[in-house]
Amino acid sequence: MVVVERLKTGVRGFDKLIAGGIPRGFFVAVVGEPGTGKTVFSLHFAWQGVKEGDKVIYVTTEESRESIIKQAEMLGMDLGRAVDEGRMIIIDALMRSREDEWSLEEVSVEELINKVIQAKKALGYGRARLIIDSMSAFWLDKPAMARKYSYTVKRVLYRWDFTTLLISQYAITTQSLPYDTPILVRRGRYVRVVEIGRLASEVLGGEGVAALEDKVYTLSADPASGKVGWGRITGVFAHRRAGPLYEIRDLRGGRLRVTGNHSIYVYRGGALELVGAGSVSSGSVLAALSKLDLDLLGKEVNIAELLWDAGYRWFTLECGWRRALRLVDAFRIKGWGAVDECVIVDNSGGWVEARVELTDGFMELLGYLFGGGARTSEGGIRVRVGCGDVHSIIGSALGVLESLGFEVEVEGCSIVFRPGSALAGAVRDLLLAPWSRQGPEVPPLVLASPRSFKAAFMRGLLKSVGAVPKVAAGDPVRAAGLTLIASSLGVDYSFAGGGEMLSMGLVAARNASGGIAGATASLVEAARGGSEGTLEPLPVVGVSVVPGPDTVYDISVEGRENFLAGPSWVLVHNSAFGWGLEHIADGIIRFRRAIVGGELRRYVLVEKMRQTPHDLRIHRVEIREGEGMVILGPVKIRREDLALPPDVARRIARSSIWSRIEEEGDNSEEG
Repeated sequence: MVVVERLKTGVRGFDKLIAGGIPRGFFVAVVGEPGTGKTVFSLHFAWQGVKEGDKVIYVTTEESRESIIKQAEMLGMDLGRAVDEGRMIIIDALMRSREDEWSLEEVSVEELINKVIQAKKALGYGRARLIIDSMSAFWLDKPAMARKYSYTVKRVLYRWDFTTLLISQYAITTQSLPYDTPILVRRGRYVRVVEIGRLASEVLGGEGVAALEDKVYTLSADPASGKVGWGRITGVFAHRRAGPLYEIRDLRGGRLRVTGNHSIYVYRGGALELVGAGSVSSGSVLAALSKLDLDLLGKEVNIAELLWDAGYRWFTLECGWRRALRLVDAFRIKGWGAVDECVIVDNSGGWVEARVELTDGFMELLGYLFGGGARTSEGGIRVRVGCGDVHSIIGSALGVLESLGFEVEVEGCSIVFRPGSALAGAVRDLLLAPWSRQGPEVPPLVLASPRSFKAAFMRGLLKSVGAVPKVAAGDPVRAAGLTLIASSLGVDYSFAGGGEMLSMGLVAARNASGGIAGATASLVEAARGGSEGTLEPLPVVGVSVVPGPDTVYDISVEGRENFLAGPSWVLVHNSAFGWGLEHIADGIIRFRRAIVGGELRRYVLVEKMRQTPHDLRIHRVEIREGEGMVILGPVKIRREDLALPPDVARRIARSSIWSRIEEEGDNSEEG
C-alpha cells in the first residue's frame, strides 16, 4: 500500500476536505479574487510549517515583509520571531532593496528561482514549504508567458523538496475585450459571428471563469507560420475592468477596443511579438486576417445536422426507413448521412426537409436581405430586389425556401417569405437571418458556404445598395461578417467614416467594367481561385483612450492561446493568467466571495487535488481576529441540483452557484 505523506495547512476544518493535508512535493494553485482569503490561507500554511519544524520560505510581491508579519500577528502567528530565529525567510519582492539580502532587485522568474534556492540553502536541507504570493506579479508585462513561467518554476524547484502554494488573482490579471467585440464561433458545421460577451454570458450567466466542455472553435493562428485555422475554446472569462480602455484604429478603418494590459500581436523585424495593448501606438503593425476559405457545407446542406450543431435538438425525424425518430436518436443510430429522404417535424406539425440543395439565386436573395431586408409585421421578412431580377431570383430561390418550410409571396419588386411553423422560424433565426442591433447579420449559411455562393451573396448585396456596401455605424458584428466574406473571395476592403464598408477590389472592378455586372463577374472569377487562411501586416493609424463598460471578456484557446477578433480580424492573445498556474498545478484551491444580505461572505472549493479523495462541495469561510481562517460546513444546494447531468453540475459548481448564493443565502453551518 502506498502511503502519501501529507502536510497540514493549519486552517481549522480544511484538512479534512483533502484527506488530512496537501501531499508532500505538490505545487498547488490558490486562485480567486482579491479579498477572498488567499493570503490568510497562505499564512496558516507557513505558520503550520514553522510549528512542525519545516523550512519555510514566503515570497511576497504585493505587500512588504513588515506588512506580512503584522498581518500574521493579528491572527495569532508570530512569524517575526520565526524569521529572527532563522526558521523562516520572507523574500520581499515589493520594496526591492539592494541592501536587503532577502529582497528581489527585479520581479523576474529567473531572479525568483535563484533567490528561493539561495534561501533554501541558508535554511538547510529537509522538508520545505514555499509560498509565492502572488505569481501573477511575475508576468504582468508578459501575460502570454504565464504558462511557460509557471512550468519553469515547477520544473526547477521541484527537485528542492518544496511543497508549494502558488497564489494568483483573476480579477486583476485577466483584462480583455468589451462585450460587443466580434469573434467567430463554430460548433460542428454551424458558424456564426458573435459578440465575445454573448458567448461568455451563455456559459457563465454573469462574472467569473468557467471551462467550456462542448466542442466549440474559433479562428486562431500559428504565430510562427502565419497560418490561420480553428482552435478549440477551452474557457471563458468575465470580470470587472481595471484601468483604461484603448481604441486601436487600423489602416482599413477598423477599430478594436481592448484593455491596456491585454496582449496583442505586432510585427517587429518581420516576426510576430506580443506586447501589451497599452504600448501599441501609431506606426505599430498588427497581425490581421488576409485570406480564409470557410467552405464547410458544400452546395447540398444537411439542415438536420446544422440544427443539431446550433443547439436545436428536440425535433423529430420522419424517414422512409423509420418514422417519428428523435433527432438525437437518428444521429446516434444512423449518422447524418441517413437523412436524405427525411423531413424534420416539430410538435405542431411544422416541417423542414432534412437535406436541401442551395442555389445561386437563393444566395443572391440573402445578399439583398443583408443589404436592405426588413422584418414585416407578420413575422416574416420582406426583401426588396431589383425589379428586373425578381422573377429570375424567385425562380431559383423558391424551391429552397419552400424546402425550408417558408410561405413565399411576390409583391411588386419585393419577395416576402414567412415561416410556416416554429421550426421554420428557427431555421430563419439560426441560418438565414440572425439579427443584430442594426439589422440582419451575414447568414451562417453564407459564412460556411463555397466561394461561388459567397460571390452570389455579394452580387445581391451590390445590387441591393446600388453602390458601395454599407454597414451601420456601431455594429461590429455585421461589419466583421462582411469582412470575412471579402477575405474568402480574396478582395481588399476598408472602412470609411461612420462604419461604412468599402470593398476596394469590387469598386475597382466596377469602375473598369462600367457597372455592377463587371464587378460581380470579377467576383465569380475570384471565387474560382484558392484561398488559404493567412495573416498579413496591418498598420495602426491611431490609438486613444475611450469610455467603456465595466465588464470585459476573454476566452482561452487550446494550444495556441490566441484568437482573431474585431471587424478587421486582428490577432490577440488571451491574457488568462490564472490558467497558466492551473495547467501545471497538482491541486487547485479556489476562493470566491459574494454579498449575502449586505454582508461579505467568503467560500472555498477544492477543485483538484491529485492522489487525494477531496471534498467536491463549496464551503463557507470565516476569518476571525486572533484565530484566523475557519472552514464552516458546506453550502446547502437544492436536491434537484444533484440530479443534473455531470457536465451541467460542474458548470454550476464553477459559476452560477455564486449568483444563487447572493440571491438566496448559503445556509451553511460550522463543521
